[in-house]
Amino acid sequence: MKLPSNLFDTFTLTLGNFSLPITYIHAALIVFLIFLLIIVLAQFRRHLIERSFQGGIVGLFFGFLLAIILEGFLLIGGNTVITEVLGWKNAPKPISIVLDAGREKLKEMICKN
Repeated sequence: MKLPSNLFDTFTLTLGNFSLPITYIHAALIVFLIFLLIIVLAQFRRHLIERSFQGGIVGLFFGFLLAIILEGFLLIGGNTVITEVLGWKNAPKPISIVLDAGREKLKEMICKN
């Protein structure tokens, strides 16, 4: 089966100063893939709503795990999320004592394993 030759003809898509030659088959493929993306997102939304509590618990678990890992890396570097958000170069004395104690405890745990 031979495809018609006019499917491979090009037209120029111009967006501002940017122009792009596109074949008709590519344009049809892009439209089909966008349609497929909309269908997939609709199915994802439907499954997400049906399992909102189950997905929420898993999301909370991974979010908590990611926050712990990020805080560990920041703590090793000498900062925490609070000091980064507040923009403290030198944290107040009580907070810096807690940071140093936490950093030493984390280094002990890492060196043990």
